[in-house]
Amino acid sequence: MKKITLLTALLSLTGLTFAQENIKVYTPYKVQTPVNLNTSEIDVITEDDIETEHPLDIIEIIKKLPGITFTQTGGFGQPASIYLRGFDPKRTLVLIDGVRINDVTGLTGAQLEFLTIDDVQQIEILKGAQSGVWGADASAGVINIITKKPEEGTHAKIDLQTGSFDTTKANFIFSHKKDGFYILAGLTTVDTEGFSAAEPKKGDPNYGKRGEDIGYDKDPYQNSTFLFKTGFQIDKEVSVDFLMRGIDANVHFDAAAGVDAKDIDDPFGFGTMKYVNNIHNRFYSFKFNHETKEEKFKLYANKSVFKRSQFGGYSGYLDEAGFQNQFNYNGNSFVVLGYVNQQYEHEKSAGSLINKTYNDNGIYLTNVTKLNKGRSILSFSIRGDIYNRFQDKVTGKIGVKNFVKNIYFAFNIGTAYNIPTLYQLYGGYVGNPDLKPEDVKSFDFSVGGKSYTFTLFHNEIKNLIDYDFSLFKYNNISGVSKLSGIELQYKRYISKINTGLVLNYTYLDARDSKGKKLLRRPDHKIDLQLDYQPTEKANIILNAEYIGNRKDLGNVETGYYTVFDMIVNYQITKNMKIYGKINNLTDKFYQLVDGYETAERSYYVGLLAKF
Repeated sequence: MKKITLLTALLSLTGLTFAQENIKVYTPYKVQTPVNLNTSEIDVITEDDIETEHPLDIIEIIKKLPGITFTQTGGFGQPASIYLRGFDPKRTLVLIDGVRINDVTGLTGAQLEFLTIDDVQQIEILKGAQSGVWGADASAGVINIITKKPEEGTHAKIDLQTGSFDTTKANFIFSHKKDGFYILAGLTTVDTEGFSAAEPKKGDPNYGKRGEDIGYDKDPYQNSTFLFKTGFQIDKEVSVDFLMRGIDANVHFDAAAGVDAKDIDDPFGFGTMKYVNNIHNRFYSFKFNHETKEEKFKLYANKSVFKRSQFGGYSGYLDEAGFQNQFNYNGNSFVVLGYVNQQYEHEKSAGSLINKTYNDNGIYLTNVTKLNKGRSILSFSIRGDIYNRFQDKVTGKIGVKNFVKNIYFAFNIGTAYNIPTLYQLYGGYVGNPDLKPEDVKSFDFSVGGKSYTFTLFHNEIKNLIDYDFSLFKYNNISGVSKLSGIELQYKRYISKINTGLVLNYTYLDARDSKGKKLLRRPDHKIDLQLDYQPTEKANIILNAEYIGNRKDLGNVETGYYTVFDMIVNYQITKNMKIYGKINNLTDKFYQLVDGYETAERSYYVGLLAKF
């Protein structure tokens, strides 16, 4: 049986289903395979999930999944952190169609707060150490965002949404496919007045009041994201593909936790500063494909460009090129062999030129074999990476999955590593050119059936890279940090009342090398979804999330709360639906990070049409 995610209860004209039959995933082995052939735990969010939940960004839809916790220093467009199985955000590799989008100029990985997903066909969240396949920064796992693929003929999609905080969102997609040629162009815009990023901290006499209630200014946010894809089937076996995705965003922010700031302000008395961050990111991909029944060869080149204006400006680049070949044997068994060269460059940091680079040459091999008449799967991956700045790395993973009637058992053990950023190596007075990569060991065991999945996981991090206050620079911290936990999923469709139920529970014990619990990760998280379909054309979704004990800086408690959201969809015609959303249904006051605001009860309505 396959793994079922929190968001797999879908609205369709034939009724609510939990099925993800015939879904294929790319992320586990870098080639497209049936989801059941994967030994690692993976959650799959489909296009139908997205068009039923109507999220403003990727955070809104993945934060409900098991094993994922989430914080954000304010509202729309403010810096967000996704902790996959308790790992820091920078230890999760994030991709768009296989192109790396982890910001090479930053310290927190991918800028998830700017990722709109209206042009996305599928999101794959792969858990556990994956450096044996993907190389650096895949210690917690990999999130791969796969954009839409054009269907035969000419098609268009329009999605318009408006609501609280003077928020408007518009998405337009056009595609055409005929005689082996295709083109797809999409644009998503978000514009909101937003609300104050900062609000009083716990212990402040005004704690419990929202920023606007005590005179803090709003922090607006705008985002324009475009996607352009084209390709051509040269003959039966050869094709080429090109992708370009751009993100241009502007977000106003505040000075610090609990500290308001105007657009240009001097809250600390150190001189005025502009509290607006302008984002200009570009991602490119070119692929040459040669595919036969026995093998699939790919030659590719990717480029990621990161630019932001904050604190004088940051800019950096990642160039990647390589080839890969998949050899099939014995039905669904196969071998993947590949080579990749990656060039990292950090050009500017906080307005100062760094102009530092390093490069990596990686060779990887993956084998997946079906045994015991297809009831058993054995996978292993090994990868070697040769760097010009620090010690070379060899990582790998072994996975086993066995089906016994309607139950499966899966076991994975792997190693991974995280490379220091160029800022950590060379940034001003805090850089340390002697930094070593972090080393990670990962283990997980899963049991799954028709209605449930239970997973036990354990991870260890050695040579953790962090700021050393005794040296006033970044350093490898001695000892071993340990992150362990449990993920439990239960799903059921109750036909008598036309209601789907999905329940997720995550327990996390994340501690540093001294045994101290890591901040901003809750011990317990429960996510519940009820999807009621009163008629063939309508459904009502109720989402609830409970966050247990969670500590912030200064041992401040930010947990122990429950937030409810509601979504209503009505299918007017086969190709048109209207929808409404109420976020924070009970108007709960809570903070994800001490001193930063979350949204009050808010309302949104929208129209989705396809042609």
